[in-house]
Amino acid sequence: MKDTLEDAKGAGLAAVQVGVLKRVFIVSVEEGYYEFVNPKILGTSGSQYGTEGCLSVKGKWGDVKRPRKVTVEAQDRYGKKFKVVARDFFAKAICHEYDHLDGILYTDKADNLRDE
Repeated sequence: MKDTLEDAKGAGLAAVQVGVLKRVFIVSVEEGYYEFVNPKILGTSGSQYGTEGCLSVKGKWGDVKRPRKVTVEAQDRYGKKFKVVARDFFAKAICHEYDHLDGILYTDKADNLRDE
């Protein structure tokens, strides 16, 4: 998944986007790659509104409202549990990828959907 994400120059990728029916996604932020296995969002706060795109919907962009802060519990690839509190772009990316696990695309939530 990491190679696919890097090749596409994306910020996140859910396993379902590459045909793997597992509750797994990865997110790339300044601090590096985060892997989330069986994630659960424990809480959110604040809000942010901004433009999003998606590797599954090439050539389209839309404005989406997301939480500014999100707390997530998950496992790493070895089954070790961890918790992360993400803010701003990291929070947006987590929520975007988490939605994929439930069959939701950003286009389902976007305002002003437009072509590239």
